[in-house]
Amino acid sequence: MDLQEEISILVNDLKEGRYSLLKEFTELLENTPLIRKQVDCKVVFVGDLHGDLYSLLRLIDLYEKGDSLIVFLGDYVDRGYYQLETLMGVLLLKKLLGDRILLLRGNHEDPMMNYNYGFLMDIRHKLGLKGLRIYQTYILDIYIRLPVAALINTGGRKIFAVHGGIPIEVPSLNEISQIRQRVDVLEDPTLLQLLWNDPLEDVEDYAPNIRGEGIFYYGRKIVEKFMVKNDVDLIVRAHEPVSSGARSMFNGRLYTVFTCRYYGISPSVLEVEPHRIHVKKLGSVV
Repeated sequence: MDLQEEISILVNDLKEGRYSLLKEFTELLENTPLIRKQVDCKVVFVGDLHGDLYSLLRLIDLYEKGDSLIVFLGDYVDRGYYQLETLMGVLLLKKLLGDRILLLRGNHEDPMMNYNYGFLMDIRHKLGLKGLRIYQTYILDIYIRLPVAALINTGGRKIFAVHGGIPIEVPSLNEISQIRQRVDVLEDPTLLQLLWNDPLEDVEDYAPNIRGEGIFYYGRKIVEKFMVKNDVDLIVRAHEPVSSGARSMFNGRLYTVFTCRYYGISPSVLEVEPHRIHVKKLGSVV
């Protein structure tokens, strides 16, 4: 698969006013707040990309062949050099590899963040004024069709995957599945915290987060309560740059993974199998 060439063709189609693939993408997405997967293969978790097309291309070189489930934990756009290309790339992968690709929503799949952190400017620069129409008509629709979380059972290990983390009013999986997806995540505290909250081992329960009002740090007791309440063995999330590419917390019950090289780190993915968890480096920082 020459994903880079496929992305270039798609971006050129958008410049020429051909949007048929964007319409198709919306139909491919799960369109549910919580998706459940039962698999018997390796699960590869991809953290924030933020326009890092090089890391996306590298991980496809590694995992295109085989049967691994590849779970993207959100934040495809903003900040990096190839934001539009990276978003189109993950959507093309969903089209080409189908059920092997799971795309979750991050806190940057949000119009307020795109206005402040670069994606709207990136679209305007690459597609002209039609880019803003594409954003309003298609991309926002794609955002609200992305699941907020996933429950993945592989070899008896139950993994909860999410971009940010656990709300302080600890929800059940059924409650998460009932969330109404919104363009503006500020309208729903549970949705906001799933996309924005951060773990902190110095906190027992929760504490205010420097990210802003309504966002929290969650500690050991919150993690334990969520895992017991929902019969979960492992939590995998993204949302924070990690110098080593991935970090284990709470005695291995929670992992943070980050796949964007623009923070001066080595981009990594997290491989999870029934009896093995492995951090895979994607390449040197550039």
